[in-house]
Amino acid sequence: MNTRIRNAQFEYIQEHLPVTTAVNLLAVGFTAINAWLLSSSAIPLIWGAVVFLASFLRTIIFRRIDARMDAIKKQRRMGAAIIVMMTIAGSIWALAALLFLQQPQTEEFVFTTLTIAGVTCVALPTTASYLPGFFGFALPPLLALIYQYLRFELYNTTALLVLFLVALILIGFKVNKIIMSVITLNLKNDELIQKVTESRNEAQKANIEKSNFLAAASHDLRQPLQALGFLLESLDSRVSGADGAPKKILGQALTSHATLSTLFNSLMELSQLDSGSIHADVKNICLNELLSALVAEFDVSAKQKSLTIIRSWTPCSIKADPILLNRIIRNLMSNAVKFTTHGNITVSTLITEKDVTLSIADTGIGIPEADLNQIFQEYHQLNNSERDQAQGIGLGLSVVDKMARIMGLKIKVKSQLGVGSTFSLCLPKGEEITQPDLVPVVKTEELFHHKILLIDDELNVLAAMTLMLEDWGCAVSSYQGLEEALEQLKLNQSAPDLIITDYRLKNKTTGLDAINCIQQQIGKPIPALLISGDTNPELVAHLRKQHYHILHKPVKPARLRKTMQQLLKPHHLA
Repeated sequence: MNTRIRNAQFEYIQEHLPVTTAVNLLAVGFTAINAWLLSSSAIPLIWGAVVFLASFLRTIIFRRIDARMDAIKKQRRMGAAIIVMMTIAGSIWALAALLFLQQPQTEEFVFTTLTIAGVTCVALPTTASYLPGFFGFALPPLLALIYQYLRFELYNTTALLVLFLVALILIGFKVNKIIMSVITLNLKNDELIQKVTESRNEAQKANIEKSNFLAAASHDLRQPLQALGFLLESLDSRVSGADGAPKKILGQALTSHATLSTLFNSLMELSQLDSGSIHADVKNICLNELLSALVAEFDVSAKQKSLTIIRSWTPCSIKADPILLNRIIRNLMSNAVKFTTHGNITVSTLITEKDVTLSIADTGIGIPEADLNQIFQEYHQLNNSERDQAQGIGLGLSVVDKMARIMGLKIKVKSQLGVGSTFSLCLPKGEEITQPDLVPVVKTEELFHHKILLIDDELNVLAAMTLMLEDWGCAVSSYQGLEEALEQLKLNQSAPDLIITDYRLKNKTTGLDAINCIQQQIGKPIPALLISGDTNPELVAHLRKQHYHILHKPVKPARLRKTMQQLLKPHHLA
């Protein structure tokens, strides 16, 4: 620390010395010209030239020290140079006192005295940061003045000069203390800022590394999880009529898989949100269409708990990112169903001139007032001190809050313990959208006998999904690669009703390549669905802009079935 303080002292002098030098040279010029005019001697001009030369040499020496020396040697040389050069400068002004103070009670005598006193005062703010340099400059000329005044027996004025010298020394110590305090404080602040910056950078680096690791690992982790889900679904259909232990064990396995899939997806979403890789793509959305689909999805689980979902919204358009908003509402609806044991869940809207406030209210367990500010924190859970995994790990509302913030929105919550909770989101009002004619929903059994072309390079996923689709009554042609699928299509001219493909396939081909090649070979557009373990936001946005449906592994069988039904509707097949 002492080394840094000494370097800061020298830097302070170097920073302010040009201004002091300019004032000093101006005083030298006036003093030399005034003495020359009064004495008609060349000595004042020679003296002035010496001062200018000394100032020039001082600048050169300081620059050479600053440019060529290592840190320790520079500090030693700089300290010595400041003392020597300032003492030389002070001695030259002392020489002026000895040369020009020859006749008391003359203008030259008064002018030189005031100039020397003024020059020492001007040098104080700059050189007082390093007292040896300041004293080296101030003492010689002031002592020379005192000597001259004593020589001319001007004792009263000499006493004033002594008092001036003592006062200047005391002020020098005071100014030095102030400057040193400022320097020390600045250095400590710099250290603190550096530590904070380093800590922040380390935290950001660790967070990015964590997010990158999760993103890189997510694709490989999704594959076995997806295969397991399809196998359990297929097994469930096979033991649907069974009773006793096998059915109970399978139910527990399905519950564990659903919990694991939910936790995994929450962690993956959180990693993307933390890494800043998700950005809002705000569009004009028909809120009625979005809410109707989501409420229909949660109707089944609500009825299983004897809950009623009340549809109390007014059809309107809003501006938001459809993917992020869908995820937010889905999470809030899921929580409402999960934490409500009786009563109802109300989905409502309040429309004003510019905004639409969407609210999801339940008659559930409610949230204690003390916990309202913590529920959006990561891993914060209520009434789950035993860490029951069936209740999640406390990431849902944290993800919801981050997604809302990405769109520039804020989730508001009102709750009363034992009465229920209301979550609200204020959305910008959008432009009116013309509602398309509704197409009847395809029944589950209408998947029967549909021809599905399935491509996935992961053999376990391919086999499990094939088995599940066949259990649903589909006629499945499954392949591990595009080349194999195209070869079989040449032999069998029958076109599939739906293409389902993984995004990343063998030989650096993609699901998009597969869809385009198959449609080109068949000669007509075929409904297609991409299933991928890659959740890169740029990739997702690219696929959606091309109007391709994409589901992320692990896909819940119920959601896959619903998406297939939508793609196989008449308006998709036409």
